[in-house]
Amino acid sequence: MSTQKQSKVDPSKISILKINILKSNIDSPLDYIPDHESGIGFTMSLGNEIKYDTENKMVRIRLFLSFEETINEEEKTGLKADFGIEFHFYVGNLDENLVVEDKDTKINKVLIATLMGMAYSSSRGIILERTSNTYFKGLIIPSIDPYQALEDAL
Repeated sequence: MSTQKQSKVDPSKISILKINILKSNIDSPLDYIPDHESGIGFTMSLGNEIKYDTENKMVRIRLFLSFEETINEEEKTGLKADFGIEFHFYVGNLDENLVVEDKDTKINKVLIATLMGMAYSSSRGIILERTSNTYFKGLIIPSIDPYQALEDAL
């Protein structure tokens, strides 16, 4: 049996307390030549880890992003980047966003998707800045649907 309170995602009660860069690594082969035609792209993989502390109204989201430059669908250049970024959120009304299912307590998906969107959007800026003076030349990563990212992680 599931008991759910009405979703109350209130942005005014959400604060980012801390952002930690867990990993920031860019790797290029010694023979890398940054002189390719304009059709170059990159592959991206995204992972996440979500933990919460209901007593202190805290949520931690860790995002793990990996990128690899590609010339086409089958050919890669060897240029890679890996990032791990951790976000600590305070959610003043976290207790109003809890879902109890068969003695398990979970957080409302709307709130988690909101926090995931905030974390990913902040990560976009961090990654752009971290790659600005590299062969990636300021990697602008795509926008995502936070609900889809959560579904993909399950």
